[in-house]
Amino acid sequence: MTETAIVTARNDWDPQAADGIRARLSGTNINEKSLLATDYLNHFNEIVMVLDLIPDLPDCMDEARGWKPKDYKTHFRDSTFSDRELAIEAYDHAPPEYRELFEETVERMNRLIDHALDR
Repeated sequence: MTETAIVTARNDWDPQAADGIRARLSGTNINEKSLLATDYLNHFNEIVMVLDLIPDLPDCMDEARGWKPKDYKTHFRDSTFSDRELAIEAYDHAPPEYRELFEETVERMNRLIDHALDR
């Protein structure tokens, strides 16, 4: 996330809107504090499992190379996650201190996977 995007996200964040989302999260797998759903991490679990198979099944490398990063919203649009629409909506209201670290971590994961696939 660029410095400009960080400042914009912080300035645009609306705590009342976030509280409105929180009120709808009971019984979901969306964290009430961060407003993020761990289901997004399944996107990375899939590629890690495929990479783990490559030493024993080298043909899996083609499948691994077919993996493409997905941003949070795209992942949920493409998923069967029961609360996917709420997860997408909540993401826009996630507190900046969580969203910034989350996006930095996602960028780091994508770079690590790219590095692993280049080997």
